[in-house]
Amino acid sequence: MTQMEPMAVNTRWDRIDRTKLALLAESRGIFNASLDWIPAAKLTVGPAFQRPITWAWVRKLAREFDPDMLDPILVSLRADGTYAVIDGQHRILAVREIGWDDQNLPCLVRTGLTYEAEAALFVAQDNRKKLTQIDLHRGRVERKDPVALSIEDAVRSAGFVISAHRDTQNISAIKSCYDTVDRFDITMLADVLDLARLAWREAPGNTAITGIPLFLHRYPAATRTRLLAALFTVDPRGFERLSAGLSAVYTEPRRTLGARNTLRLYNKWLSAHRLPEWDAVALSGARS
Repeated sequence: MTQMEPMAVNTRWDRIDRTKLALLAESRGIFNASLDWIPAAKLTVGPAFQRPITWAWVRKLAREFDPDMLDPILVSLRADGTYAVIDGQHRILAVREIGWDDQNLPCLVRTGLTYEAEAALFVAQDNRKKLTQIDLHRGRVERKDPVALSIEDAVRSAGFVISAHRDTQNISAIKSCYDTVDRFDITMLADVLDLARLAWREAPGNTAITGIPLFLHRYPAATRTRLLAALFTVDPRGFERLSAGLSAVYTEPRRTLGARNTLRLYNKWLSAHRLPEWDAVALSGARS
């Protein structure tokens, strides 16, 4: 492959007005950044807050690579002299894929950031492009957000993992975890995850994570033994299907359908000690 002259990867950034560049950076939530040309080989990819690498996307970027359309890479110049990529890891890997490690790339460089500040800046890029909820959670964990850390600890304590990959032990419904903590508290989320561990030995889905806490809040007299027995009659996928099926009867949020489904499972086959029907319970101070 013919080698390119240094700084030739993206010549439009030599021509752009510096005021326009500053406005572009600020539109991405990036302030006090300088535009520098840095060899691709010196850019470090892989801070823990980054989203997982999608190699199919890297190869697509490499196939369709247009030097004049390469946006500046957002990097942090650390005290040890390394350039840590905050936003643009797939673009960097695409450049390396086509063998241009020695080329200078346009970078928006921030200096003096802590690791937590780097993670916060990564999350802030959601203003420009859509990050997944798991990406955002990972960023919050790395910047030591207390709610994110408590959720991470609750999930791990139950033996599960937060991940978008399909696996019976993986929780992808991270937004539901945040919703439950916001609506109740971290203790409630930890309790539901423990119930799932004991009853299913699998990670719960969206509706279980939000619906079972609402059921527990509405019915404080429900016993843990009976609830475990009720949940044991279905698996996580069955719970989600049964809850979704109630939408044909009730026009309510998914968490409420999950709570109603939990009540039905709880009362099933009980002749005594049944809990009152959902609509018969007056609830104060709850957000259903």
